[in-house]
Amino acid sequence: MKKLALVFIGSVVLSMIGCATPSSDAPKGAFASAPFDTPPEIVKRVNPLYPYDLRQKNISGWVNVQFVVNTDGSVSDAKAVASSNAGFEPAAIAAIEQDEFAPVLKNGQPVRVILRIKLDFAVDSDIPNFKD
Repeated sequence: MKKLALVFIGSVVLSMIGCATPSSDAPKGAFASAPFDTPPEIVKRVNPLYPYDLRQKNISGWVNVQFVVNTDGSVSDAKAVASSNAGFEPAAIAAIEQDEFAPVLKNGQPVRVILRIKLDFAVDSDIPNFKD
């Protein structure tokens, strides 16, 4: 699988890990493998807010989020599948749920695709704080 890495404001790094492997909890009707006519492409990216308490404690970390890109490019079924600290998970999920993708095509038709993305949080970044 190819990796696509994009760097965003404040040292939040978005790495497209690729299509998730199928699992028993994979959303129905979503593809979990390539090849596609058009690869997943982000057209609107929302940076996560940095959890206030974690920044105050100088804690950096990361979250791997699995989600579905729907046929219209919207995101659904986002969930954290791994993280360095569970405190980053709500901010990462909230940001991913606001992202938009160009529809992914397979055999000329838009399809639902399962993806995983890693979001990195760095204490010295310019990411705005998130207060509960």
